[in-house]
Amino acid sequence: MKKLLGFIMIFMICFAMPYAEEAKPVDNTDNSEEQIADWTVFVYMCADNDLEPFAFFDLNEMEQIGSSKKLNIIALVDRWDGYDWKYGPDGTPVREKSDKYNMHEFSNKYWGEWSTAKLYYVTKDEDVNAVSSLEIKDLGEIDTGNPKTLESILGVVMKVYKAKNYFTVIWNHGNGIEGVGYDDQASLDKTKTDGKYVYMNKSKLSGPELGKVFSNVVAKITAKDEVKMDMVGFDACLMSMYSHHYELASNGVKTVIGSQELEPGNGWPYMDILYYLRKMTDESKAVTTNNLATWIARRYIASYEKDQVTMACVKTDPVTALDAVNAKIDALIDKILSSEENMLKLHEAAKISQRYNTGNEQMDKFVYYVDLIDFIKNIEQGFDKETAELAKAVIDEIGSQKIIIANEKKGSLVKDSNGIAIYFPLYRRAKDKEGNAYLIKPYITDTYKGYVTEREIFKEFKFGSTSKWDKMLVEYYKAMESKTDEEVAL
Repeated sequence: MKKLLGFIMIFMICFAMPYAEEAKPVDNTDNSEEQIADWTVFVYMCADNDLEPFAFFDLNEMEQIGSSKKLNIIALVDRWDGYDWKYGPDGTPVREKSDKYNMHEFSNKYWGEWSTAKLYYVTKDEDVNAVSSLEIKDLGEIDTGNPKTLESILGVVMKVYKAKNYFTVIWNHGNGIEGVGYDDQASLDKTKTDGKYVYMNKSKLSGPELGKVFSNVVAKITAKDEVKMDMVGFDACLMSMYSHHYELASNGVKTVIGSQELEPGNGWPYMDILYYLRKMTDESKAVTTNNLATWIARRYIASYEKDQVTMACVKTDPVTALDAVNAKIDALIDKILSSEENMLKLHEAAKISQRYNTGNEQMDKFVYYVDLIDFIKNIEQGFDKETAELAKAVIDEIGSQKIIIANEKKGSLVKDSNGIAIYFPLYRRAKDKEGNAYLIKPYITDTYKGYVTEREIFKEFKFGSTSKWDKMLVEYYKAMESKTDEEVAL
């Protein structure tokens, strides 16, 4: 009866919101202990893109386990229409059939022909060729890259499906500091540049936006109770970033789990992950975030044989633990910046550090994201004794604060991964056809031809604006300008 009332409540809310951001808060007046589940898992499946078929597979994996009285599994699935934004002859963006339209046709074969967003209460079903979970509501076309959409739907889920613990998974393409939750149908930005629409900066959730979402939702629900988001997971590429960890730590999230590296298309093994939660809750056994995180990391790695994969969980509560790490990082940066001669040493340390996006054939050129601990270790080994001691202090602080709960990896290209990646855009030059050297990806201060630069994006993060990391990058780029091509090592 409780579940039926929940469905009715959420249906009434959604009925009035063809777009999720119009959702209204609701009250669940039945607060008895018996009516509160142990865990509510909400999977925000941003499949309005070429990942659409994988959403069908993953939802079927969830159905292999299904919800129970003690475990709520809720999934939002936003589907694709099989079209991409492309420039027309006059420079105006138009929707054209994608080169990957066959992936949408595959999804239609099993799901039927619809391309809106639907909210499901996941029920047990062993038919892998169909989705039979209870459809709570068809929300119409929504923008999953709009933080208001996630905030309103997550708020409803947490209100209706009350639990002792909450776990939210962001399912999508991920791109580190640049964002997650991409929505291809809502990708058009009507800002004009050079007479053309700029739509390349697709609709997506930034790290700071995610922080505000969880802060707002938790603040509205807590009332007199101490409620936090127990775990946020990223079933997406390149999202185990220190900037994200600190952002979410400051906004009511206890733990964050994700991959430093690219994720294969199959993503997380949901059947294995939910099996653990279902078994433990059915047996009335407590599930700690540490145990769940360790289970997820190990099962994820075990689900791949030949891929280069990583998965890590980071403790983000209390935020003061990360503040202590930040203080050690800033002390190290002060010492590095005390001499311009240190910039070339910093460059050498970054060049040999563990990097990501190894799936690219030119992976040796990609070093925008490096493993934080491996980078600091290389600074420790390549600098003078005083700097080395400060570098060691950073690593020791991470250890003493027990920041890293779980860290699993597989593959020779990611062997030096320690769980936390950080933004460090390596200074790189290349040569044009005439043999002239040019900067490949400058750490630009201002906007560039109407686009938001990576520096601006990074500084929107709390870590980017309050730590001395940005100052270090600026001074590093200034110093490297005077270095020879041989010193830079093209």
